[in-house]
Amino acid sequence: MIGIVIAAGSGTRLHPSTVGVSKHLLPVYDKPMIYYPLSTLMLAGIKEIIIVVSPSDRENYVRCLGNGNKFGLRLSYVEQNASTGVAAAIRLCREFIENKVVMVVLGDNIFYGPHFSSLLKRAIKNNFGATIFCSKIQNPKRFGILELDSENKPKIIIEKPPNTDSTLAVTGLYIYNTDLLENLDLIKPSKRGELEVTDLNNIYLIQQKINVEVLPRGFTWLDAGTHDSLLNAGNLIKSIENQTGYKIGCLEEISLRNGWNTKDMLFKALQIVPQNKYYQYVNKLIR
Repeated sequence: MIGIVIAAGSGTRLHPSTVGVSKHLLPVYDKPMIYYPLSTLMLAGIKEIIIVVSPSDRENYVRCLGNGNKFGLRLSYVEQNASTGVAAAIRLCREFIENKVVMVVLGDNIFYGPHFSSLLKRAIKNNFGATIFCSKIQNPKRFGILELDSENKPKIIIEKPPNTDSTLAVTGLYIYNTDLLENLDLIKPSKRGELEVTDLNNIYLIQQKINVEVLPRGFTWLDAGTHDSLLNAGNLIKSIENQTGYKIGCLEEISLRNGWNTKDMLFKALQIVPQNKYYQYVNKLIR
């Protein structure tokens, strides 16, 4: 199984903050945004991960994450030259995908809640085509919305519907089975010239090969793609970490608990980093 993080695009909703740097490298409290989607894949038990980036940002991602070895990962980078859509970004990873189950996460999506690792692993086990993760929200006009039929079965996913009775937003987290490439080839460009992930998911829905995982009550899902949501995400992470004493999205900790890195390996890596609160936390884990 492999993971894909979609971290390309120009981050126009966050201009001018993203004129000189990728949105997904902006800080969300005490770590880069990219740490959070990576942590989601790691909690699912995935070590082989492809990050889709803009060509101008690739060097910065390599500087931040390297080949992933320090986190017990195997990272590869794929470049997306233009904003042609999430499904198009997935297609660029074709050589990595063939005959593998794939978990895709958008680079600006942050998830936090109890037993998240168990939820992800159960969803992978139960997946028979595609799995989408949904969250109940207040403002359905901002998101792709899953509408249900009279028997509460998935009917259609509509992108930013002007009017809907549904409050089930489709988050930026998906699982696809080994028929992914075939269904990707069925998608046509949308009116804005992009290959939409919503169209991909609707293909699975029409095929009756889709699972819906609704994130439980008390679970937090954040799309940190606007100025307000980015600030809210940082404040929430700060509040939870300061209250509980635990880090959210700490890749070193997840790697250690997964058995992908040893304490000795992490201890050596920490010798060349500044001892701020983040690395003091990792040092405490090791000791």
